[in-house]
Amino acid sequence: MRHLLILLLLFAAPARAENVLVLGDSILAWHRAAGQSVADQLAAAAQVTVKNRSVPGARFSHSGGLAAATGFDIRRQLRRGDWDVIVLDGGGNDLMGECGCRACDDVLNQLISQDGRRGEIPSFVAKLAQSGARIYWLDYYAIPTAGGPFAPCVDELAILSQRLKRLAPLIGNMTYLTGKAVIDPDNLSHYDRDRLHPSRKGTALLGRYLAREINR
Repeated sequence: MRHLLILLLLFAAPARAENVLVLGDSILAWHRAAGQSVADQLAAAAQVTVKNRSVPGARFSHSGGLAAATGFDIRRQLRRGDWDVIVLDGGGNDLMGECGCRACDDVLNQLISQDGRRGEIPSFVAKLAQSGARIYWLDYYAIPTAGGPFAPCVDELAILSQRLKRLAPLIGNMTYLTGKAVIDPDNLSHYDRDRLHPSRKGTALLGRYLAREINR
C-alpha cells in the first residue's frame, strides 16, 4: 500500500522544468560574460539547463533587417527546441527608442492594447504558449529612487505593466512576474553603476526569484 501511495504521488506531481529558454533585452543578458546573468543565476538556483538568447539593446519589435535577424528583435531570438519553460521580458527599449518615453500611445498600442488582447506582445506570447511551454514574463523592476536613465519612462512602463497583467490570465500557461518583488529601489547595491541594469547581487536576486516561481 505504501509503494502504491508513493507511485500515485509521483504521477500527481507536476513535471519539473528541465529546459529553459530566455528571450529579452539587457536586463536578462547583463553580466553574461562573467557567467552571472539572470539566466545563469536561474540555472544555478533551479538546477536546470538554460539557453540565454537575450541581447542588450533588443526591442520587442525591431524593423531593421540585419539587426532584427541578429537578435535585436526579441521575437527573432526564438529557437526551436523542446522547451519546458520560456522566460522573457521586453518593451523598455521600444519605448525609449521609438517615442523617447513621451507621447507613446501609438508605441504602447502596437506592443499591447489597453485590454491586453491585441498587439505584438500578445500575438508572440500566444504563439509561444501553443508549444506547451510554461511562459514567465519577467516585468521590469522599479527605477532606483536616486534616479537613472530610464526615469523619464516611469509612466509609460507603468502602463505597459498594467497591460501585461491583463494579458496573463488570458493565456492559460502564462505567469506574470515582476522584478519589483525582489529589487529594492532604495538599495543601490541591487543596481549596476549605470542605475539601469542589475548588479551581480541584483541578478542573483532575480535568478533565485525566477527559480522559486518556476519550481512551485
